[in-house]
Amino acid sequence: MKERLIKNVKLVMSKVLDEKQLEELEFTLLRELENYSLEEMKHEIVEYDDTSDRLLKRFLAERELAGLQKSTLEGYRYENERMLQDIGKDVKSITSDDLKWYFAKIMHEGKAKSYINNRIVKVNAFFRWLAEEDYITGNPMIKIHHVKEDKVVRPAYTDAEREELKLSASNLRDLAIMEVLYSTGARVSELCRMNRSDIKGNECVVFGKGNKERTVYFNETSMYYLKKYLATRTDDDDALFVRRQKPYTRITIKAIQTMLSRLSAKCGIEDVHAHKFRRTLATNCLNRGASIVEVKTMLGHERIDTTLIYCQVEQQNVKLAHQRCA
Repeated sequence: MKERLIKNVKLVMSKVLDEKQLEELEFTLLRELENYSLEEMKHEIVEYDDTSDRLLKRFLAERELAGLQKSTLEGYRYENERMLQDIGKDVKSITSDDLKWYFAKIMHEGKAKSYINNRIVKVNAFFRWLAEEDYITGNPMIKIHHVKEDKVVRPAYTDAEREELKLSASNLRDLAIMEVLYSTGARVSELCRMNRSDIKGNECVVFGKGNKERTVYFNETSMYYLKKYLATRTDDDDALFVRRQKPYTRITIKAIQTMLSRLSAKCGIEDVHAHKFRRTLATNCLNRGASIVEVKTMLGHERIDTTLIYCQVEQQNVKLAHQRCA
């Protein structure tokens, strides 16, 4: 058992260690495990019992009352059901070691660090609630730490790329969607929920993560294309954007993603997606003189750290700021 364990550890670590380091690792493991007997844990996929199921439903019901959106609740449900299924124990019997095994397994599958952290957040929320409601004596997730992520600022669209996407659009609706995504900085889910009746002048109130309310703004270009698009509508649906075919129902996130993928293939621009318009607005506003606090409010972020990840600050602006202030 020890030999197999050491062999598996070396296999995993061979991606980041050289031969000499692997030999040192093997020697260290042999020395440290010398006085231990090991037994393989069995993690068979079984149906978790009714207690786990009922507690998860209660947790989700309380999160719904707290204002979480349907898509967010579905994420919590799916992730915690998967965790319970994989570990194969009653939720009240799950230990920190069980959870360490579970997340280590996910990590060894090569998943992105942000993906793993997102799953940790969802499982932690469930166990924290169980502890607060006295269903368990302590939160076993307290010993599970987030994976350290590399803070990579993803690129925004250039002005030329946005213009190329507009030229590739074949109808007013798609043009209006792209301009509204950029001008408002709205999340694609927020845009899908917008109604015609929500727009007051060049403003619109949206409800973001956690059902938090904020005001977004339409610039002249987005209002121009939006008005032209709405003038072509013959339906009476209050949704701001609808499908192009009957019965003209409210547009979905998937439909917008499909539309943008089609435009990406048509004009040859890579990495085209809805969230990138939001990132582009943040970057442009910051580089054109808006403060980080203003951009944070515009996007509806709780923490400035989140806003900073969105923004590419041009080096020339950093230089000018230094000359102005130093």
